[in-house]
Amino acid sequence: MSKKNKKLWVAAWLVVCATSVAVAHAEELQDENWNAKFQTTYIWQTKPSFNAAYSGQNSLKPGHEKAYSFSATAAFGWRPWDGAELYLDPELLQGVPLSNLTGLAGLSNAEQQIERSQPGAVSCPPVPAPELEPGRRD
Repeated sequence: MSKKNKKLWVAAWLVVCATSVAVAHAEELQDENWNAKFQTTYIWQTKPSFNAAYSGQNSLKPGHEKAYSFSATAAFGWRPWDGAELYLDPELLQGVPLSNLTGLAGLSNAEQQIERSQPGAVSCPPVPAPELEPGRRD
C-alpha cells in the first residue's frame, strides 16, 4: 500500500471515529441548536492488461490501469433563533477514470455523477431561502 493510500485510510479512520463519538453524543441530546455531519467515500478499481486488435482516443487502453474516486461531504446546521435555520453543505470530489474515459464509460462506480471540472474542486449547492414560521421548532 502506498503512502498516499495509507494517509487516505488514516484520514477515513479518523472521520469514522469522530462520527461515532458524535453519534453517541447526539443520542443524549433532546434539542439541538447546531449539528455537524461528515461522510467520505474512496472507491478504487483496477483492470488487468489485455490484447486489443485496435485502440483509439476513446478506447480503453490495453495496459494494466488503476482508477479511483474520492468524495467528502460535510453538513453543518445552525439554529440561531426559533424559526431560523442556516445550513452549509460543502462537497469535495476527485476521481481518475480508467483510460481517462468520459461519459458512460468514465467513472463506472456511479460515485461522481456531476461534471468533472477541476480535480479537487470544492462545490457548494445553491442555498434555498429558509422558511420562517414564528414559534415553530421541529
